[in-house]
Amino acid sequence: MSTTTIELPKALAAQLARVAKRLGMNRDRLLREAVEARLRQADGEAQPSLYDRSRDLCGSVADAPRDLARNKAHLKGYASWKR
Repeated sequence: MSTTTIELPKALAAQLARVAKRLGMNRDRLLREAVEARLRQADGEAQPSLYDRSRDLCGSVADAPRDLARNKAHLKGYASWKR
Protein backbone atom coordinates (compact mmCIF):
# COMPACT_ATOMS: atom_id res chain seq x y z
CA MET A 1 0.00 0.00 0.00
CA SER A 2 1.32 3.45 -0.82
CA THR A 3 1.16 6.47 1.49
CA THR A 4 -0.40 9.78 0.54
CA THR A 5 -0.35 12.88 2.70
CA ILE A 6 -3.15 15.44 2.52
CA GLU A 7 -3.89 18.66 4.33
CA LEU A 8 -7.42 19.16 5.61
CA PRO A 9 -9.04 22.30 6.98
CA LYS A 10 -9.62 22.01 10.74
CA ALA A 11 -13.39 21.77 10.35
CA LEU A 12 -13.10 18.93 7.83
CA ALA A 13 -10.55 17.10 10.00
CA ALA A 14 -12.89 17.40 12.98
CA GLN A 15 -15.83 16.12 10.93
CA LEU A 16 -13.71 13.21 9.68
CA ALA A 17 -12.76 12.26 13.24
CA ARG A 18 -16.35 12.59 14.46
CA VAL A 19 -17.84 10.48 11.66
CA ALA A 20 -15.11 7.84 11.89
CA LYS A 21 -15.73 7.50 15.62
CA ARG A 22 -19.50 7.27 15.10
CA LEU A 23 -19.02 4.55 12.47
CA GLY A 24 -16.51 2.68 14.64
CA MET A 25 -13.63 2.86 12.16
CA ASN A 26 -10.36 4.70 12.00
CA ARG A 27 -9.91 7.82 9.89
CA ASP A 28 -7.67 6.04 7.38
CA ARG A 29 -10.30 3.44 6.58
CA LEU A 30 -13.03 6.07 6.26
CA LEU A 31 -10.87 8.12 3.89
CA ARG A 32 -10.01 5.06 1.78
CA GLU A 33 -13.67 4.09 1.48
CA ALA A 34 -14.67 7.65 0.59
CA VAL A 35 -11.98 7.89 -2.08
CA GLU A 36 -12.91 4.48 -3.50
CA ALA A 37 -16.59 5.47 -3.68
CA ARG A 38 -15.77 8.77 -5.40
CA LEU A 39 -13.48 7.06 -7.91
CA ARG A 40 -16.15 4.46 -8.74
CA GLN A 41 -18.61 7.30 -9.30
CA ALA A 42 -16.14 9.20 -11.49
CA ASP A 43 -15.46 6.06 -13.55
CA GLY A 44 -19.18 5.75 -14.22
CA GLU A 45 -19.83 2.52 -12.36
CA ALA A 46 -23.49 1.90 -11.77
CA GLN A 47 -24.86 3.36 -8.58
CA PRO A 48 -27.02 1.13 -6.41
CA SER A 49 -30.69 1.44 -7.23
CA LEU A 50 -33.20 2.83 -4.78
CA TYR A 51 -34.37 -0.74 -4.23
CA ASP A 52 -30.82 -1.87 -3.40
CA ARG A 53 -30.47 0.98 -0.93
CA SER A 54 -33.81 0.33 0.78
CA ARG A 55 -34.53 -3.39 0.37
CA ASP A 56 -34.01 -3.97 4.09
CA LEU A 57 -37.05 -1.73 4.66
CA CYS A 58 -39.38 -3.73 2.39
CA GLY A 59 -41.99 -5.48 4.47
CA SER A 60 -40.96 -3.66 7.62
CA VAL A 61 -44.45 -2.31 8.39
CA ALA A 62 -46.20 -4.95 10.47
CA ASP A 63 -49.80 -3.75 10.37
CA ALA A 64 -50.04 -2.67 6.72
CA PRO A 65 -52.13 -4.55 4.12
CA ARG A 66 -50.08 -7.03 2.13
CA ASP A 67 -50.62 -5.90 -1.46
CA LEU A 68 -53.01 -3.06 -2.20
CA ALA A 69 -52.35 -3.27 -5.95
CA ARG A 70 -54.21 -6.59 -6.16
CA ASN A 71 -57.00 -5.72 -3.75
CA LYS A 72 -59.96 -4.89 -5.99
CA ALA A 73 -61.94 -3.35 -3.14
CA HIS A 74 -59.07 -0.96 -2.49
CA LEU A 75 -58.76 -0.05 -6.17
CA LYS A 76 -62.48 0.72 -6.58
CA GLY A 77 -62.77 4.34 -7.67
CA TYR A 78 -59.02 4.73 -8.15
CA ALA A 79 -58.22 7.46 -10.67
CA SER A 80 -61.90 8.20 -11.16
CA TRP A 81 -61.00 11.90 -11.14
CA LYS A 82 -59.28 11.40 -14.52
CA ARG A 83 -62.51 10.52 -16.31
